[in-house]
Amino acid sequence: MELQRRAKGLFSCLFHDFSEVLNLQSDMVENMIVTRELREMLPSPLSTVKHLNLRLVTFSIHLVIAKLVDGLLWIAPHTKTVSIEYGDLDKASFKFSFSYKKQVIYDGKTANCCKSFPISCWQHCIEKVELEINHEYYRRGKNTKMYILKGADFMEQIDAVCSTF
Repeated sequence: MELQRRAKGLFSCLFHDFSEVLNLQSDMVENMIVTRELREMLPSPLSTVKHLNLRLVTFSIHLVIAKLVDGLLWIAPHTKTVSIEYGDLDKASFKFSFSYKKQVIYDGKTANCCKSFPISCWQHCIEKVELEINHEYYRRGKNTKMYILKGADFMEQIDAVCSTF
């Protein structure tokens, strides 16, 4: 029942598969983390979205940023950018720019996770992630940091970088 409620809530905001930009807003970061059970039940819904923007009301997302990015990439696989913004007076934003390689073939075969979907899963196709983190402090200025993440463990790298904020 809980899984059905979350699926319905998540996909009520995803309407047409023709837009290149999708803007989402959520009060709770948990609403944007897509569970493994849901991923196994449904294919990724938006394969044509190029830019995915999320505005959160929550302040403590740095603890789950990799899970959040993972969920957003499932919603829109092969998107060019994912932007996450939160805060009012003290604002923070994370902008991820993705570079992709062609779908990986293992021993002459397509990876198991890619076989049943028309769009290959992003997990085997990301070559490089450029990450820009901005913190704008009320009356104290702005701080920007840039990172380039490469390799299969880029999600762990995202966790390591974002845990310092």
